[in-house]
Amino acid sequence: MPTITEKKLTFNFPKAWLVNKYDEQSFYRKKVQKCRGTAAVDILALSETDLFLIEVKDFRMHRIENKKRIQHAELADEFAQKVRDTIAGLYGAYRWHNSIFTPFCNYLYANLKEEKRDIRKITAILFLEEDMPPVKASDFKVVHRYLRENMQMRLKFLQVRCHVYNKKTLPKKFGWHVMG
Repeated sequence: MPTITEKKLTFNFPKAWLVNKYDEQSFYRKKVQKCRGTAAVDILALSETDLFLIEVKDFRMHRIENKKRIQHAELADEFAQKVRDTIAGLYGAYRWHNSIFTPFCNYLYANLKEEKRDIRKITAILFLEEDMPPVKASDFKVVHRYLRENMQMRLKFLQVRCHVYNKKTLPKKFGWHVMG
């Protein structure tokens, strides 16, 4: 079972999946980051039917200092930039024939026939662990929905599905889970 640890969280993926800590790879560090201001998601995970771009934020014990970032959609802007720049970076890896990213690049760019282009799903997930605020759970859901809608609006041009999850809300249908 492929496992990736990011911050204090451990992500466990199904055995057949390919996973990668994108922002720690030398291609990203030595080539993509040469373009100033470039950002990247933390994890790439590829199943047979979906490419997951996962950005991990662990705001536990830091809820107050991150409250504005969430409420004023700054976090949605940061997330959208990371997703956009990661997709651009993968295109660069495709052009450079980078072997580490070949399966991810092939999923996105290789043999793109018109009729199959729409079935290649890209799911961008903001995995946001945070302390439960001293408000109702419904208020918590409203804030996450606001974040998701803002992320979706910014990334609509890429036809990326956006979600905000944490350990408790991550759907079982994805087939992976998080501990920590």
